[in-house]
Amino acid sequence: MNLTQGQCESREWFIYALFDPCTQSVFYLGLTCDPKGRLYAHRGDPSSGGYARSRKIIEAGQSPEMRIIAQTSHYRLAVKWEHRL
Repeated sequence: MNLTQGQCESREWFIYALFDPCTQSVFYLGLTCDPKGRLYAHRGDPSSGGYARSRKIIEAGQSPEMRIIAQTSHYRLAVKWEHRL
């Protein structure tokens, strides 16, 4: 589920990282206004970035971890932060 700026206009934006719980390494960085929905998409939607790695982690009996790195109500600022990472 990829939400556009218009769909999230009045929401907070989150820059997040997905971690492999075994290695504690980051395998995906992203931007969303719906962290729970976005994590669900990474785990279940083959067209979602990070899907393949998420599936491998799940098949190994673990779950990918989402950590919020930053939060803002300004979309352009969120995009700028995401690109810096």
